[in-house]
Amino acid sequence: MKEQNNKTIFIKEDLIWHYISFYFDSLIGTVVIKDKEFLKLFQSLQDYVETKLHLNIGGDCVDVFVMVEKKI
Repeated sequence: MKEQNNKTIFIKEDLIWHYISFYFDSLIGTVVIKDKEFLKLFQSLQDYVETKLHLNIGGDCVDVFVMVEKKI
């Protein structure tokens, strides 16, 4: 039996980009938009937001949470 070598990594990303991504997903899921030019521009904007997130690192996202960093 082959052993799986699972690793967990933590990536620091700006919360605002996740918020925008979730907002876009909810917007496109609830509104029927038939304007092809708008959809093309909207897709470009979504693609840009995805570049701000580290989605190109392989593996499945198993959890998303907020980490607060404080200097005391």
